[in-house]
Amino acid sequence: MSMNPLSIIEKYEVILASKSPRRHQLLEGLGVSYAVELREVEEIFPETIDAHMVPEYLSELKASAFSQSEMNNKQLIITADTIVLLKGEVIGKPTNHKEAVDMLNSIIKQYNRWTPESSLRDIIS
Repeated sequence: MSMNPLSIIEKYEVILASKSPRRHQLLEGLGVSYAVELREVEEIFPETIDAHMVPEYLSELKASAFSQSEMNNKQLIITADTIVLLKGEVIGKPTNHKEAVDMLNSIIKQYNRWTPESSLRDIIS
């Protein structure tokens, strides 16, 4: 008899720290009950970090915004981040419509790569 991997998550009060509709869809599609709780985090990463490590770094930064003292041992925080790499450089989020159009045009013209990363944080972390 095989164990359902989601049964581990069922032991927790899952908190999704994301506004992303896609991440909400993912949890709903898996049948995971969750609450949304957001923390403001300035998404800045060291310039010296390898571009492929940026999503993990930002995801962990978001998770660290939830202090151990405000969590209990029945909570599991899920954070995530996705970046776009263009010519090996991280492209930030556009700040206006023109930037968004210019960014999409650059992406369409060039080879690019989306790099997602997620972090789970519980009281043991």
